Amino acid sequence: MTILLTGFAPFDGELTNPSWQAVRGFNGQIIHGQKIHAIELPTEYVRAAALLRAQLKLLQPSLSLCVGQAGGRALISLEKVAINFAHARIADNAGQWRTHAQIKADAPAAYFLNFDFADALSRLTDAGIGAELSLSAGAFVCNEVFYALCEYQAEHPQMRGTFIHIPCAPEQVLDKPDTPAMARTVVQRALLTLLEAHTMKNPIQSDGDA
Repeated sequence: MTILLTGFAPFDGELTNPSWQAVRGFNGQIIHGQKIHAIELPTEYVRAAALLRAQLKLLQPSLSLCVGQAGGRALISLEKVAINFAHARIADNAGQWRTHAQIKADAPAAYFLNFDFADALSRLTDAGIGAELSLSAGAFVCNEVFYALCEYQAEHPQMRGTFIHIPCAPEQVLDKPDTPAMARTVVQRALLTLLEAHTMKNPIQSDGDA
């Protein structure tokens, strides 16, 4: 059994994306017998969703946590709903600008993930980490990836997972004093809390392989 973590490449003129910076350090780690695979997704509608689908098919993970940046938010946001809609103020990194568009024709208008949000929020709160349940993942590339994750889970209900939005990193807001930020160590502690909760509930004995 494996776990898939994803983060995003920088976008909108930023030099870094805290989602990938937080996720990358977990790559290759083994927690209670489950190996973690971390990948960086391009901030592009088509390629990001395609790469996620390919990794899900290849790894067939027991848990998938997709992480993205949400500037302006102050807390870790666990996303509940993915919508079949794309609408953004900017183009993606491939230059594709979508407004008032469907992600997929003849598909559900929305998906609700099969994830124990109450338990996750309780664990994060107990760990002293600010977290919230969110009912909007926006309508940019994050939501596109989220929708693809939900589609996969609809066909593979044994997999658990969610999309997680995190605040900006402190270095991104040096000239934006009113914009909330969260240290990478706090984000990583939040992810580790969720990973340990999942693997403790679903332990696998490690055979020692890397």
